[in-house]
Amino acid sequence: MRRSTRKWWRVSVSCLATILLVMSSSAPAITDAEIPPDLKPWVPWVLEGHEDLACPIVNDARVCAWPGTLRLDVRKTYGTFELWVRTDRRMAVPLPGGQGAWPRAVTVDERTLPVTEENGRPFVRLEPGTHRVRGSWQWTARPQRLRLPVATGMVDLVLDGSPIAFPAIDKEGWIRLGTQAAGPPTDERLVLDVSRRLADGVPFQVTTRVAIRASGRGREVVFESALVPGTRPVSLAADIPARFGPGGELIMQVRPGNFSLTFDAIHDGPVARLTAPAPGGDWPDREYWVVATDDRVRAVTLRGLAGVDPARTSLPKEWRSLPAYLVHPGDILEFDEIRRGEPEPPPTGSSCREVSGSTWAAPA
Repeated sequence: MRRSTRKWWRVSVSCLATILLVMSSSAPAITDAEIPPDLKPWVPWVLEGHEDLACPIVNDARVCAWPGTLRLDVRKTYGTFELWVRTDRRMAVPLPGGQGAWPRAVTVDERTLPVTEENGRPFVRLEPGTHRVRGSWQWTARPQRLRLPVATGMVDLVLDGSPIAFPAIDKEGWIRLGTQAAGPPTDERLVLDVSRRLADGVPFQVTTRVAIRASGRGREVVFESALVPGTRPVSLAADIPARFGPGGELIMQVRPGNFSLTFDAIHDGPVARLTAPAPGGDWPDREYWVVATDDRVRAVTLRGLAGVDPARTSLPKEWRSLPAYLVHPGDILEFDEIRRGEPEPPPTGSSCREVSGSTWAAPA
């Protein structure tokens, strides 16, 4: 291989690694269109050992498994559990329990599998797909609480033969098994507070923060159009199980308590107007938007939305220095472009040369 060719491949693969790792650190998926054709065969090699970078973040941890309802039947001297779970890759899936309540006789799809230990927590290794996991515990005295996997959203608890309508689960993921677990019945309510930060750049990015207050039974909630039309999700972080479906729908497993969810989305190509989404259901009928413009990219005038005082809104404090707007479903924000780029842009450099007609450079 000629020296120039070897150098080209070293630069190309180095750029690809930078692109994939930087993007994947916040993105659940990278489309084929974003990778030059000559570099596509190298994708598996670059991502080897980093497969979980494509998974959502729940409670500061990457979660590559989507759990169904966890069913617990707890008695004075023993307990059993059953969980349906879908895994995106071969991985170790956490089980309920731990020290003092170690899972026994664990089966996956009716096949007995060993339970491994990582940092004092029980795990079972699953192949990609949908699985039924079952197991049991034995104890001389029932513990007062039991630790659940971090991504658990929906729990059915039977305590001494009696169903508990509203099991008590704290923010650390412990479910209480004492008499207080029943608690007083509460109405099923879901209150969301939505704020978005629009950053006019290349690419155009929308960051959405959702404050969640839920009561009642644990349940799955789906919003078909939580994304601003024309954008696609590139990251998701939450402290409850949440993900985007194949059609862009936002899926959350809510349980009683206060939680937060943040996702980033980008718009492919220049933006002339954006329409506020209308998810319906429990999604609020108003949102607060702030807009960050960048004169180095283009100068714009904003039209179409009613301005508000950021100090009188529920916007995150770090966003309140930006122009703020009250937005209702269907409202339109227009970007009237005055000028593109700086009048006299300073010289710039790139860490990667042009590859297959596209320039790829690692962010500063």
